[in-house]
Amino acid sequence: MSTIHQEKERLESSPSSIWQWQFLEVERILRAIAQGDDSAGQVHALRIVCRRTEAVLRLGRDAAKSRGWRWLQRNLHDLRQSTNALRDDDVLRKWLAENEMSSTRLQRQLKQNRRPLMHKVARRVRWLLRRERLVRRARQVHKNLKSLDGPIEASAVFGRGLARELSRFIEVLPSRQMDSDQLHQARIACKRLRYAVDAVAEIHPAMDLRELHELLKSLQKHLGSLNDGVVRRRRLKQLKSPQAKQRDHAAGRREKIAAFRAWWQAQPLERILADATAEIVSLMRTGQRDTP
Repeated sequence: MSTIHQEKERLESSPSSIWQWQFLEVERILRAIAQGDDSAGQVHALRIVCRRTEAVLRLGRDAAKSRGWRWLQRNLHDLRQSTNALRDDDVLRKWLAENEMSSTRLQRQLKQNRRPLMHKVARRVRWLLRRERLVRRARQVHKNLKSLDGPIEASAVFGRGLARELSRFIEVLPSRQMDSDQLHQARIACKRLRYAVDAVAEIHPAMDLRELHELLKSLQKHLGSLNDGVVRRRRLKQLKSPQAKQRDHAAGRREKIAAFRAWWQAQPLERILADATAEIVSLMRTGQRDTP
């Protein structure tokens, strides 16, 4: 068993311990990248752990809003954003492999593009690790979140944070039009809410948010597939590839939109959202939940 997982087992489920665990993962991945691990898997892991850590910061905003909190929120977001171009090229590379397209020119361009992009990310990572910039702010946030380690305090603050994320998600739910911008905003809100639900479930396992979580998981998969198609076609155009003009791109997107619309309309959305809202309101009112 790794040191990271041993550490997680020793930490009790509280806001400060959840933060400590998330930050251990962030630090582990950053140090791996600083030492030269620039694989697509490591970049993907970095994006995920940044999102999860940002979710804890947003949930604890009322208690942990300080200079360190704002600094971490901004720099984790910027770090994740710096990997967007790498992620876009990885989407295209995966599609080429899945469709057995051996375009030597495209593969060469993607490889050449990756070096400066990864160098930029690694430079930011080294800056964050230097002089314990990241670690010092993380300790400050950990100290702030210790004030929430009592069940009543955690329920109130994390309950309000989860309610904010749910409201944000409801505001951007996909409508009949399903244009690209709307679907993009829905995908972002879906991720934010899903990672917030994950964090709250660690502290309050008795909360019944399983249906909401399953809905978010499936929605993220559908919207992610649609977004990958948009990214792939954009990158093909940018790289001036003849494959960008293939008609099957548009046809494939129409098929995916139709499949997504059918799936989305079949979901008992109103009931799931009503049940989740009731659970969150109950959490904020009672201040404490019995564990199973």
